Amino acid sequence: MAIDPDQPFTPEHAEYCFRRAVCSMAGAKERWAARAERPMSDAELAEALRYEIGEFGGGGGPDTVDYAYQKSGLKIWGGWKWPNPHTTKPLFQGTATIAETRRLFGICNPSDDRQLTLFGGM
Repeated sequence: MAIDPDQPFTPEHAEYCFRRAVCSMAGAKERWAARAERPMSDAELAEALRYEIGEFGGGGGPDTVDYAYQKSGLKIWGGWKWPNPHTTKPLFQGTATIAETRRLFGICNPSDDRQLTLFGGM
C-alpha cells in the first residue's frame, strides 16, 4: 500500500493495519475463514485474536503505512510514522478489535439471534 504522508489517514488505512496485525502468521487467512463458518463468543474470538496477534509485532516502511500490535488488550496501532505504543492511542483495542474482526471476517456471535437466523440458526 503506497502512501503519501500528506494525505489523511483513512478508514481504509486503518483496515490495512488491522488486517496486517491479525493475519501476520502463516495460515491466518485460512484459520479466519474456518472460524467464520460457525458462531463464536466474544471470549472465543478474543482467544483467537490473541493467538493471531502474538505478543507484539509490527511493520511498515518508507512506502507503506506503519503499524504495531500486541495481544495484551488486543491493541492495534497505525499511522504514517511508526506508532509509539506508550504514547499513541490504538486504532483498535479490546471490544473494538473484536467488533472489527466480526465485521471483516463475517464471524457472528452466538448470542445474536438475529444473526443466527441469517446464517440458518444453530
